[in-house]
Amino acid sequence: MKYLSGKKISEMLDNIIYEKKQACGDSFYLTVNKIYKFSSTGELDFGGSEFKKCDLKEIKPEKRNSEDDYGWWELKQGHYFIEFNETLKMDKISDERIYISPLGRLMLAGGDHTKTLHEKRKPVIDTILRVAESGLNIKENARISKLEVLKN
Repeated sequence: MKYLSGKKISEMLDNIIYEKKQACGDSFYLTVNKIYKFSSTGELDFGGSEFKKCDLKEIKPEKRNSEDDYGWWELKQGHYFIEFNETLKMDKISDERIYISPLGRLMLAGGDHTKTLHEKRKPVIDTILRVAESGLNIKENARISKLEVLKN
């Protein structure tokens, strides 16, 4: 197994914001598209017949100045559901293992998420963000995570 280059990973993605800044070494930086808060209780059982997913309520970013092109999400402590701009081209995916990890600067700014193995059956890339007690402000399209791909 070997890691694909950021350039090779970009060939597996749609909705890239700016490839030159996102393809980096053996990874590809992911940018924030949408942030949601959890608005209901989910339910899990052994067999799955009583599974109920959480409802999500989208949080809209707000511009700090009227002339700004992009807004900010001002997040309080808690957990949030993140959708990234970049999506997988399903016809380009086969036997790869696709991992999502937080960038160091996300952690230094008061946010974090676990390193996760992405389910290859869906094109949307997402994760759950944890925000520290101090809160966290994220600008639209900010690079907060990286995608790493291991090829068999």
